[in-house]
Amino acid sequence: MASLSTSVRPVLRLRLPIRCSSRRSASSIPRPKKPTGPAKSALPSSSSPPLPKQRPSATSSTLLTPESSQKQWYATKLFNQGQREIHRAPSHTGILGASYILAGSCFITSGALAFSNLWLYDETSDLPGIVRIGWRLGIITFTGIGCLALLRPINLIKSIDLVNSDNVVKLLVQVRRPVPFVRPKQYLIPPYEFRMDQTFVAPLEEPEYLRDDAPEARSILSSLGRRISQAIYYPFAATRRLMTLEGFMYVQLKEGAGKVKLDTQGTFSKQGKDLVQMGTIEL
Repeated sequence: MASLSTSVRPVLRLRLPIRCSSRRSASSIPRPKKPTGPAKSALPSSSSPPLPKQRPSATSSTLLTPESSQKQWYATKLFNQGQREIHRAPSHTGILGASYILAGSCFITSGALAFSNLWLYDETSDLPGIVRIGWRLGIITFTGIGCLALLRPINLIKSIDLVNSDNVVKLLVQVRRPVPFVRPKQYLIPPYEFRMDQTFVAPLEEPEYLRDDAPEARSILSSLGRRISQAIYYPFAATRRLMTLEGFMYVQLKEGAGKVKLDTQGTFSKQGKDLVQMGTIEL
C-alpha cells in the first residue's frame, strides 16, 4: 500500500494544476450580466389589443390645386354673402321659332323636290345631266340646312345658380331642351369645372331706336313705326343668331361630355366677373 501511494502521488500532482488552470481560465471569461429589472419584450404580447388600421382621409383623394381652391373659396364667399343667381339667359323664343320655321321649310322644300318631280328619275329623257345633278344637289342642300337649323339651338344654358350640396358650394346649371314645355336638364358641378372657351362670335350692336332702353316716342305714329320695325327686325336677327351662333360661348361642364352654349347677351352677376373668377377659361 505504501508503494502504491508513492506511485500515485506524481500523477495527482500533475492533474491538480491542470484542473486549477481550467477553473482559473473559466473564471476569467466575462459572463453576461442578468438584468435586474423585469424583461421588456420588443413585440407586443398576444393579449394586447391590435392597433386600428389607418384609413385614408376623404380630403386626400380630393386634393385641389391652388387655383381650384381659390375658385372654390370664391364661390363659398359669394354663397355666404347671400348671392345665388349668377346668370340668367335672355328669351330664346325667337331662336327656337326661327329654328322650327327654317327647318320645316327646308324639309318641305327638299321633300317637294324629291317627290313632286318624279319624271326627273327617268334616265331615258333628253334632259342634260347637269339638270339632274343640280336637282339632286338641291335636295341635299335643303336637307342639310334643315338639319343644321334643327340642331343649332340644342344645349342652351338657361340659368346658373349657387347651391349648397353636402356642405359644399356648387354650381347648378340648367340647360334648355330643344322641345318646348319640357323641364331643362340640370348639372350640379364644382365651380372650377365650368370650363369656358376663350373665343366666341361677338354680337352685333342693335340699332339704337330698337333698344328697350331707348326713349319712347312722343307721337303715336313714331311709336307705331318703332313697333313695326321691331317686328320686322327681330325675326331676321333671330335667324342670324341661329345660323352664326352670334354671342354664344361654348362651355364644357363635364370631362369628356359635349359642350353647351352660354348666351353672353344675358344678365350676369357683377357683369360676369363672378363667373370668370369661379370658372376656368380654356386657352
